[in-house]
Amino acid sequence: MKSLFVVVVVAVVCLWPMVGITSDWKQYPYYPKQANLSFPKDEGAHKAKLLEWWYVVIHAKGETTGDEYSILVTHFSNRFRFFDVTNISANVHLSGTTNGRIKAAEGYLDVRQQTPWGTDIMRTKRTQAGGLIPFEYEMLTHHSSMGLQAELVAQKPPMMVGGDAYVQIGKSGWSWYYSLSRLEVRGRLTFNGITENISGIGWMDHQWGPFLISPVELGGVFESYEWFCVQLDDGTEMMISNIYDRKYRLPQTAAYGGVGIYYKDGSMDGVVKKTFVRTKYWFDPDSKTYMSMGWRLIIPEMDTDLILTPKIENQMVSFPLGGSFWEGAMRVEGKLRGKPVNGVGFGELMHHFQGPKLQLS
Repeated sequence: MKSLFVVVVVAVVCLWPMVGITSDWKQYPYYPKQANLSFPKDEGAHKAKLLEWWYVVIHAKGETTGDEYSILVTHFSNRFRFFDVTNISANVHLSGTTNGRIKAAEGYLDVRQQTPWGTDIMRTKRTQAGGLIPFEYEMLTHHSSMGLQAELVAQKPPMMVGGDAYVQIGKSGWSWYYSLSRLEVRGRLTFNGITENISGIGWMDHQWGPFLISPVELGGVFESYEWFCVQLDDGTEMMISNIYDRKYRLPQTAAYGGVGIYYKDGSMDGVVKKTFVRTKYWFDPDSKTYMSMGWRLIIPEMDTDLILTPKIENQMVSFPLGGSFWEGAMRVEGKLRGKPVNGVGFGELMHHFQGPKLQLS
């Protein structure tokens, strides 16, 4: 049975490839040296898969109000669409989950999804002559009281998750997985009766393969996870993941998570095992479950100690059948390889906890 607990293990460095950024990455076709992928082909849809998604998070500031926003947009091959916006300055969060027919092109990124409020679009930008502009994208997202139009420009080559973009997901299957870990974002947001221009930074994930996960708990049928993307002010990005097995344990193997680090110069390394402490929990009155709500990552071998703190607690994504989960922005501070760092993060928490069991001694 799940209960509130702290996970503390020893950090072990794994061998990730150290590949710097070259000047020829922002062109199509692009073939990353670390992985058997190609761009723009693998930005598009894949037939031989069970599940596929395109996931974008944005940290932005309103140019009129000066308010701070976090934004989530995800399109799933199984027809679900998530659109969540949080005005952090005003402590207001709205979740817009829906589903609808999705059409995704093969060979390049062009996802179109029908919703009751309009056709959502996530695609690679084109020149006036119709050619694809490498690693530049545009989005259009609709909901009843929210809307987003945005342009995203990659500042670094795609990060090959796990080093080679091949990721085992516990016993749930495996996937191909890359991230565009630093995107310059400009756009226009409608939220809670206000429409204004926004600017900020974003992160895009694309993952596909024969695996199956679900936020709906069915007596241990699905494995669950906690996932975080971090963007530091020194130009480094990090991905942190914890996958719980069907008995709610955290095996310390590569199939069940780890930490990937993508430095400003394009080099990568990471760890499988880590010291990861949950410093706080929060009770969601709607789902009647506890979520972890404060975290500390310690990697002694890398002289790394980071504190992750949610900017507001209630950032739940609505999902039917009791499957609501947490997607939210956080602040990050501490040290990376002995140097002070600050930044922002975003978490996806599909692992629920039961109430704490206390003992007096």
